[in-house]
Amino acid sequence: MRATNHALTGAIIGLTVGNPVAALGAAFVSHFICDIIPHYEDPRIIPGSKDQVTLLLTDCVGAIGVATFLFVLRPEAWFLACWCAFFATSPDLMWIPKFKTSLRTKKDTPSKNLITKFHSRIQWFQRPIGAVVEFAWAAGALILLAKLVVI
Repeated sequence: MRATNHALTGAIIGLTVGNPVAALGAAFVSHFICDIIPHYEDPRIIPGSKDQVTLLLTDCVGAIGVATFLFVLRPEAWFLACWCAFFATSPDLMWIPKFKTSLRTKKDTPSKNLITKFHSRIQWFQRPIGAVVEFAWAAGALILLAKLVVI
C-alpha cells in the first residue's frame, strides 16, 4: 500500500486509541495488515527510474500532507496522531537499501533477510488495478479522518 494510505491509517489510530503505547503498536501492526490488502504496483515502472522516484516523492508529499492537515486542524492531538502515522509507514523504511541499489543498477534485487522476505510475501497482490483499492481506502480514510478532526 502507498505510504499516504499507511499514514492516514496510522493517524486515525492515533486519534482514536487513547493509550499512546497501544496506539503506536497498533499503528505499526496496521502496516502489515494494510499490505495484505490488494494494492497498487506497476511492473512497468523500472526500479530506480525517474518514474519510480516521482511516485515515491509524490507519496512522501501525501504522507507529509496528512501530518500538516493534523497539525493545522487538531494541534492538541497532532503529536500522537503524527507519530502513529510515522509508525504505520515506518516498516517501508526497510526498503531503502534495496531502493538505493536499484538507483545504481536499475534492477529489482531479491529480498535477502527474513523480515524483507516476509514483507514481500504478504504483499500478494500488487498490480495496477490495485489503484482502485488504494483510492477507495484513501477516500474512506479521509472521510473518517475529517470526521475525527472536526470533533
